[in-house]
Amino acid sequence: MGYAGPGYGILSLAVSEKYLWCLDYKGGLFCSALPGAGLRWQKFEDAVQQVAVSPSGALLWKIEQKSNRAFACGKVTIKGKRHWYEALPQAVFVALSDDTAWIIRTNGDLYLQTGLSVDRPCARAVKVDCPYPLSQVAARNSVVWALTEQRALLYREGVSSFCPEGEQWKCDIVSERQALEAVCIALGDQQTLWALDIRGNLWFRTGVASKKPQGDDDHWWQVSITDYVVFDQCSLFQTIIHATHSVATAAQVPVERVADKLRMAFWSQQLQCQPSLLGVNNSGVWLSSGKNEFHVAKGNLIGTYWNNVVPRGTASATKWAFVLASTAPTKEGSSLWLCQSSKDLCSVSAQNAQSRPSTVQLPPDAEMRAYAACQDALWALDSLGQVFIRTLSKSCPTGMHWTRLDLSQLGMAPVLTSHEFLQDLV
Repeated sequence: MGYAGPGYGILSLAVSEKYLWCLDYKGGLFCSALPGAGLRWQKFEDAVQQVAVSPSGALLWKIEQKSNRAFACGKVTIKGKRHWYEALPQAVFVALSDDTAWIIRTNGDLYLQTGLSVDRPCARAVKVDCPYPLSQVAARNSVVWALTEQRALLYREGVSSFCPEGEQWKCDIVSERQALEAVCIALGDQQTLWALDIRGNLWFRTGVASKKPQGDDDHWWQVSITDYVVFDQCSLFQTIIHATHSVATAAQVPVERVADKLRMAFWSQQLQCQPSLLGVNNSGVWLSSGKNEFHVAKGNLIGTYWNNVVPRGTASATKWAFVLASTAPTKEGSSLWLCQSSKDLCSVSAQNAQSRPSTVQLPPDAEMRAYAACQDALWALDSLGQVFIRTLSKSCPTGMHWTRLDLSQLGMAPVLTSHEFLQDLV
């Protein structure tokens, strides 16, 4: 489901149980009650660099532009006067749980404030050692995760209500193994951890709890969002550039010079300060693509993941030129069709992909360009534009022989391209 933003590119968002907070690239902070029919934005503050809200909504912090001072709001109200307490100077990022604040300072140090409440929105800050410079932190229900400037993910062990600062940081080996390069992280309800990567892919982990902060999964689950949210690097880059305008002005440096450096960093994927475009509450998962729009997914989401498979008898370094899975509405599962070149083809069961592949004999002197498969047939297109069919059955899942189709029945015998072949079969 999609909603319109307040009118400018979105730099970051934050969600609580009842409200959605949005920060645009001009430093304007906006707020809207969670929608019944739509979002109704109200201007909350100006000159804001970052905003954070606790899951319950009782705590609200902001970091000012130019001064980098962090302020905590006492008794958050959407309308009327508000009182801000200065919480900590020289801050660049803050994450709030319902009773703690984790603050990243401009020098890279990490600080923690505990025992927070509506009547005590900020407190004395204590330094927490961290082996790596951080760009983001997420905290909720005595679980703490952090994103380093090099996009590595860490989790904090030993965090509890009795020991809110925890004991030690651990590198997340699951993220390393999957080569996940996150730009935003968020902790959600039902012991979930969410991440948005540099390519605009959404991922989650389950079972993330205080006693087991790394979660139950040995992999990240990917949620397909490309049909709903399009992350345009150009528009996202423009959002970041606009956000740096005040920084360039304060430093008395031409915006163009800052933009050139950011452009090089962005396209080389080494930008360390990414917008916070991901938020999670009990209503769903909220996303912004950096444009003036929001998307929310409510209810259950389906996650998938890729499992590395090496068929028996093949090397792990084998390069497959083509992989195709046939449809399989039956309990036997589907077949995988693999080839390394245009002159070979083999098949393996998807239910046991590590078994030894069965070689499929191709028609004599044929160089295949494309394949398509269904439950009971395999189709092939060769380099001469000829189409072959191979009948499949339960007793012979790889088929017995190829039959060349007489394309003259279609009128003038056409020469098909692989794209036309696959499109026509679909």
